[in-house]
Amino acid sequence: MKTYTLNGEIIPSVTQLLDDGTYIGVNKDILEYAREKGHIVHEEIENYLKNGSEGFTSEFYEFVRLYKENEEKFSTKAIFDYKTYNTNLKKNREKCYKQIQMYDKAIEYLTGEKVDNYYMVWLPHDKEGKIFDLKEEFENDKY
Repeated sequence: MKTYTLNGEIIPSVTQLLDDGTYIGVNKDILEYAREKGHIVHEEIENYLKNGSEGFTSEFYEFVRLYKENEEKFSTKAIFDYKTYNTNLKKNREKCYKQIQMYDKAIEYLTGEKVDNYYMVWLPHDKEGKIFDLKEEFENDKY
């Protein structure tokens, strides 16, 4: 797990702050595999967006398909979070929305700017993915 520090003090990640106990009782090896796979997919996407590098996972190739079909979304001032959940549950999108809200607040604090859109890019293994407009889905909910 990645460790974040501020002035030498360990601080929790956004994921840790939003931990609702969903994964209590899940085998640690399974959780580590899922965490590592998510990290690999994020890295593949980052390398593709920075320098056009090709990845190797099915999730990466699904991202490329979605990216090419939705370039207008990717050209806006938005936060995208990539999720490799096996299923597409509303509670996962809601948690992602809260996570992105926290990123948005950090960006605004550090730069004075707000982003326009929040998107979750769902990339399940060997299935068709989807891009969810989280502001559209949750903006009227109170958090």
